[in-house]
Amino acid sequence: MYRRQALDDSHTLLVLLTFLAAAMALSACGELEEDMVFDTQADEVVEKNFGWFNRNKIVSDAYFTSTGGWTSSAIQRFFEQTPYGRSWLASERIGHESAADMIARVARQYRINPMLLIARIQVESSTVAQASRPSQWKINRLLGCGCPDGYDCAYAPPGLDGQLQCAGEKLRELFDLSDSGRGWWQRNSGRHSSDGSWINPQNHATAALYAYTPWVLEGRGGNWLVWKILKEFESHGDRFNMTQDTTPAETDIHATNSHSESNNHDTATPFSGDTCASGCIWSRYAVNIGAQESQAQCVGGPCACVVDGNIYESCSRDDQDGREDT
Repeated sequence: MYRRQALDDSHTLLVLLTFLAAAMALSACGELEEDMVFDTQADEVVEKNFGWFNRNKIVSDAYFTSTGGWTSSAIQRFFEQTPYGRSWLASERIGHESAADMIARVARQYRINPMLLIARIQVESSTVAQASRPSQWKINRLLGCGCPDGYDCAYAPPGLDGQLQCAGEKLRELFDLSDSGRGWWQRNSGRHSSDGSWINPQNHATAALYAYTPWVLEGRGGNWLVWKILKEFESHGDRFNMTQDTTPAETDIHATNSHSESNNHDTATPFSGDTCASGCIWSRYAVNIGAQESQAQCVGGPCACVVDGNIYESCSRDDQDGREDT
């Protein structure tokens, strides 16, 4: 009798534990945005690129720095038909430039994958999923750039263009800091994430993503959500052939325009990231977050000449004059 009762009690306990585990899982999922929609049927399409979640390798360096076929026209098609329906970004324009054109341009400027910027919008503000234009307050925080954990967004560059420029520059800077061995997060250099997980980034891309958002939050948010949304967006693009009809001519036009822009500003207004002195670059981000005072006007806003990889160390006027004299 005792043995039978013990088995019954064990069975009851197992059922209760299973129920509690399911409840906890649902509770954890509650940290996801309610409008998150995941297309699990298409997971196999991008399995070769993303596989299963690996906290030490969110994406590859090659993916981080590749356009992946996401030209401005491909991005526009994505916004017209996202996994959630038509996004407000399909209609958003600043002057004569569409949101898709802007994302493609910033991605080319900083040599990063445009989908990193699109996914970051969804992770930080859930607005890719919105059909109607969000409030300006939300747009000013669209990619969370200039909004460090635990602080307000006083240094957040406002507007879609400001947030894209800030995020593009920051992601490239963090990638390069890992590459140079000077970053707070670096490849093959282990440290704890903000939620206490031990992370040893296997590449510069993963180091950059943790430097931008130092959270794992597997199954709930953080870099797990970055990985999940990237996977879903790429899967969606593959399913509807959004990047398959990119012609050489379109690619050549983008390359030509980029080259033309570079030639046009060599002796005029610099881009953020251009060399301003030996070992130094122009940085809008340094001014945006208050690390430096404005020294010049770059394309997109005021900038400062700083040591490449250290926005808190300004390059002196002598450094800049010395470059101009050579």
